[in-house]
Amino acid sequence: MKSLPFQRSHPPVYAALAVVLFMALTTAALAKEINVVTAENVGLSTDRLSRLGKALQDDVDQGTLAGSVVLIARHGSIAYCRAFGMADIESDIKMRTDHLFRMYSMIKPITSTALLMLYKEGKFQLTDPLEKYIPAFQDVKVFRGVDENGAVVLEDPRRKITIQDVFRHTAGFSYGSTDEPVDRAYLEAGIDFGKIGSLKELVDALATLPLLYQPGERWVYSVSHDVQAYLVEYFSGMPFDEYVHTKIFQPLGMNDSFFGVPKEYVSRFTTVYGPAEKGGLQAIDKPESSHYARYTEHPFGGIGLSSTAYDYYLLSQMLLDRGRLNNVRILEGRPSS
Repeated sequence: MKSLPFQRSHPPVYAALAVVLFMALTTAALAKEINVVTAENVGLSTDRLSRLGKALQDDVDQGTLAGSVVLIARHGSIAYCRAFGMADIESDIKMRTDHLFRMYSMIKPITSTALLMLYKEGKFQLTDPLEKYIPAFQDVKVFRGVDENGAVVLEDPRRKITIQDVFRHTAGFSYGSTDEPVDRAYLEAGIDFGKIGSLKELVDALATLPLLYQPGERWVYSVSHDVQAYLVEYFSGMPFDEYVHTKIFQPLGMNDSFFGVPKEYVSRFTTVYGPAEKGGLQAIDKPESSHYARYTEHPFGGIGLSSTAYDYYLLSQMLLDRGRLNNVRILEGRPSS
């Protein structure tokens, strides 16, 4: 076994989506405990992994993929880590394993972890009604449909929204991403992550809108994680990004994980590419002018993380290890059966 050959100055690690917090430790020696092994040492096949690499390189050569970083681990050791293609085609910058990616919704496990840490501290119960901590939800109504004139018809909720609903995306919220009446109301209320200024502003606006469905009766992907992030602020008394940084990133050594696109790290970010109208690829988000940069100053719970493959591996490994990685424990999970 050997130490992990990553181009980085600080070793990171994660917290987990298991059940609860315990403590936070600094981990200067953590990287020494992360090993790189041959595929066969952990029951994988070097030959099969090489086929994966060839397929990804073929996509790069055919112009359907700009670049990627792939990291595969098993039994707590890394068996495969490769960079393919380009981080920026126009500038001829090759992809490296330490390049930073916009992780978009993959911040959500971290947001839930932060709130579960506060659950462990006894700040709330999962069955608590949301209105206990955000009183504006006392008067929330539920969308029932539209009448013959096209007017929205509302009804009372059959039960209260609970914090468990907020964790599960069963609270009645939406993402405001369709042309249906409730989603249109989201946009009219200013729930737009490219414009809205804070988690409190989002929650205040959300509490004035009808629920899309009765609490607990459906699962709809939604702004629930942003409500979770607001609750982190409420229970901790700290800004959400500060809490995540000091209680998760910093104690666990996640020094390559940030909100948005901090100016000092622009050179390490990849360019985001999408299909060009006439075939091939076109740049749709450059690091130096990224719309994603606003999340550095306006952090949210459902979008905004930037990280490396290595940092996110450690995050994932913590999940598998039920809240602990080596000598660091953030959450407490159920013991393995």
